[in-house]
Amino acid sequence: MAKRVVAQVRVASKKAPHKKGSLAKPTTNPAAKPNAPRSDLNAPVEVAMNTMTAPVREIAWKLDRLIRHCAGKRDLVSQVKWGNACYVVGGTDLFSIAGNKAYASLYVGNGAALLGPFTRVLEGNGTLMRHVKCRTLGDARREDVRSVIEASIALARVSGKTAWTKGPVSKSNSASATNAVTKKKAAKTARVSVKHDAKRT
Repeated sequence: MAKRVVAQVRVASKKAPHKKGSLAKPTTNPAAKPNAPRSDLNAPVEVAMNTMTAPVREIAWKLDRLIRHCAGKRDLVSQVKWGNACYVVGGTDLFSIAGNKAYASLYVGNGAALLGPFTRVLEGNGTLMRHVKCRTLGDARREDVRSVIEASIALARVSGKTAWTKGPVSKSNSASATNAVTKKKAAKTARVSVKHDAKRT
């Protein structure tokens, strides 16, 4: 019995013959360096704007001014992220402007949660992200584009969930944001009407 056990141990201890090329190649290169952060990260938005063609850059700057006007200086932080001009409103990553060959795109982080007729200008099918394509300065000046920005900011102030900060957005919050924009438009229309009446008298 003892001899059998010793024999089995000896057989098991023998190494299997080495076959050429049988060793698996390493899946990673130990000498490879990790991806370095982009050199333009957190740079002023001008850095991203200057990479666009002149016609597209003009449209992008119009969208930039519109965002700044609607958000207000106190709540807004603008900087380059992912190579694009990005805008943080009230601590929430909300907008991004990217240049293409023939148009500028305004990305809205909570665009899918917005309600109202003005949302027909939005494109895309992401969970929360939507975008507006502006091919001319006239597109960037559309009232629907302004309304999308205003509603997006209003919604972000009651629910900070966007495509960059994952999470659901309730319909009640979306409705309240839409109502805020509708009331603002009604007040603006009333002021214009009063001015016209005053001129007539």
